[in-house]
Amino acid sequence: MHTPALSFSGTELYAVDTTPKEYNTPYITSYVIVPEPRDPLIVVDPGPRCCIKPLISLLEELRGEERGIIVIVTHVHIDHAGSAGLIASKYNALVYVHPRGAPHLENTGKLWRASREYLGRIAEIYGEPERVPQELVKATRDGETIRLNALSLQILHTPGHASHHQSIIVEASERVLFPGDSAGIVHPLVDAVVPTTPPPLKLDRYIESLKRQMSLKPDKIAYTHTGVSKASMLDRHMRQIMLWEDTLKEKADISVDDALKLLYETDPETRAFVDAIANVSKLLMEALKHSIDGFLTYYRGAKAK
Repeated sequence: MHTPALSFSGTELYAVDTTPKEYNTPYITSYVIVPEPRDPLIVVDPGPRCCIKPLISLLEELRGEERGIIVIVTHVHIDHAGSAGLIASKYNALVYVHPRGAPHLENTGKLWRASREYLGRIAEIYGEPERVPQELVKATRDGETIRLNALSLQILHTPGHASHHQSIIVEASERVLFPGDSAGIVHPLVDAVVPTTPPPLKLDRYIESLKRQMSLKPDKIAYTHTGVSKASMLDRHMRQIMLWEDTLKEKADISVDDALKLLYETDPETRAFVDAIANVSKLLMEALKHSIDGFLTYYRGAKAK
């Protein structure tokens, strides 16, 4: 039996580890929101195709015979939405997605090619996503509210990490934010946050999106990377983004490894993260370097203008 990570107003929130074993540590969390029985189950970020079995097991345990399912993806990157097509086809589930991401769920060819080009071996580990039938793709509007009997979910378009990124606020006795990749990585091994800012980063939009989420004053943050954490992480992450900007904005031409050394010296959050992770997960360290590369690429682009 699974145990909920949170319970509020008759609603339960389950967290499912959908991390590939190659990471050697938790990295991807998919969520299932269980409202009152009249409402469908809500899956937030179903994770990569390779690791769908734990999520299917939980859904089968929770749904009974007739209960419906809806899926909300924060964005279409294959570690977050790679199994959306499988869930949609198996359960006839609507998939809510930012309108810029919708075409990449309906036809995954371009997404898969780009994923393989940038992620290489990691993309092969995640697996090629299956398309979502067009009739099951539901493009969202910024500020849209999905109203159920037991609770409401507000959709916020939060670009920066990706132009098609959205976040979700669940309104109940507690306000729970699902930020996807718009508010950093918080790992259970360490009380620290690091950015989720790979290329092509739009740093100004990332900061605006983070400010918008902070203004909503959530009580809890349900991170896809990784698990439920305290709301104060948003403030800590904003201070960190400002520190990374001060550290790197005049050093766009240095290597990613040299930038990591600088950040290790100047940012206590990065230092704590590296100390906890470096000898545990090579792939998670690669994710951190991708985020550093996003800053450097952003500043190189700014210099070229």
